[in-house]
Amino acid sequence: MRIALLLSMCATLVLATGCAPSDEEGTKSALSGTKSANRSAGTDGQAAYLSDEAIATGCSIAAKYIAAQFDKSDKPIVLGDATAYAPPLTDDDASFAIAYLLNGEKGDATDPANQARARALVTLIGRNLFEQCPSIADLKAKRAFTPDPKQETPPVTPDGLFYTYDTLAVSLPLVDLERGQAFMWTATGCGPLCGGSGIEIFTRRSDGSWSRTDYMGLTIS
Repeated sequence: MRIALLLSMCATLVLATGCAPSDEEGTKSALSGTKSANRSAGTDGQAAYLSDEAIATGCSIAAKYIAAQFDKSDKPIVLGDATAYAPPLTDDDASFAIAYLLNGEKGDATDPANQARARALVTLIGRNLFEQCPSIADLKAKRAFTPDPKQETPPVTPDGLFYTYDTLAVSLPLVDLERGQAFMWTATGCGPLCGGSGIEIFTRRSDGSWSRTDYMGLTIS
């Protein structure tokens, strides 16, 4: 299953090196052909996921998630967004991930609807979270730790296992309002061999609120 290839091991932390899942060229031809046909036919399908309502909902979801990380952490947190690091997903990897997240091993990465969601996810990962979400920019200003710019790498604890502060990077979530699901790329760093990246999964409750319901790892260190 292609999803297993996304669980690639990184020798060092994704946040420190920009390590991201590798491309496997041999599986891309069918996806590329389908995507080209979809785009030429004008059926890109991203509009619903990039609408003002979807963006506002995504900002709210991300802000709640980030605030919870600050609340539960016993160390300072450096807060960044996905644009500060190498793109964690290609369109094709995102298609496989979305298909798997929605339908498990039966998911179809060549389904135009899944490809539209995947392209929207990659688009949102490429947008600056703090520019898109003023509330998160305010949260960063009030609660995030700012490391010494003279330090090339984070200082470590006496045992050498952990950094003295954690790092969290978050993307603007992909919100599927019709299905009541949202997907947000995150990456964490807590030590030289501690951290990783993945997709946080959220589900809309009957009262309209959103809660974290699952997680799919993409890289670990």
